[in-house]
Amino acid sequence: MFDHVKFGVSDYAASKTFFLKALEPLGVAVVSEGPPTYGVELSPKGKG
Repeated sequence: MFDHVKFGVSDYAASKTFFLKALEPLGVAVVSEGPPTYGVELSPKGKG
């Protein structure tokens, strides 16, 4: 499993939606979120 991954995207909202849906089977949820320049921290539910 990845520990940290960071990359730029052209559509922050669409990318966030995509990754939350793609990682849903792993039980991933948003742990923290800042402005689009910061991004979003995802972690398995209950582990963040």
